[in-house]
Amino acid sequence: MSTKILNFNPLWKLLIDKGMNKTQLQETAGVSAATIAKLGRGDNVTTEVLLRIATALECGVEDLFETSDIKSPDSLARGTCLDTSQCSHDMPSGI
Repeated sequence: MSTKILNFNPLWKLLIDKGMNKTQLQETAGVSAATIAKLGRGDNVTTEVLLRIATALECGVEDLFETSDIKSPDSLARGTCLDTSQCSHDMPSGI
């Protein structure tokens, strides 16, 4: 089984497409600046947060993130490991 990461690159693309910035998303979705920062770092957020953001952007939750395989520890992209048994590294800082 390969290790997967979750990243929020599609969310940032949606913001650009909608002409919104992170502060506007924060206000529209009713989430904190700390939550937006967590998303930028690829940290874990609750499903409630994802639902609020999806509602604010009028999209599905599945439109906010993508997954990808990790080929080696050196090739890590920003994201959250889905298989934490194989993920003992710190993720790079984000957007």
